[in-house]
Amino acid sequence: MDLLTLTSCGSGGFRDDPGMTERHRGWTALGAPFQHRVFGCQQITDAYLLGLAVKENGVLVTLDKAIKILAGPQHSKNVLVLEAKLPRQQLK
Repeated sequence: MDLLTLTSCGSGGFRDDPGMTERHRGWTALGAPFQHRVFGCQQITDAYLLGLAVKENGVLVTLDKAIKILAGPQHSKNVLVLEAKLPRQQLK
């Protein structure tokens, strides 16, 4: 399944609207390297942001460990996962 199809998420999809397809060509190209690791519409934004980081030779900083998996070994250098530290009183 391609990224454009996944964006529909039960809304009927975008395939019937050629204008919508053209407008989304840029972001689907950014997410294309990760397409085989995207399993649902909730990962579309992750793939897009990761694609931007890769394109600009930048780093996507996140708390979501799953984005490192989405990046795979080839693009893992473009992801920095921050560890959330809770104050001591919240650990009890």
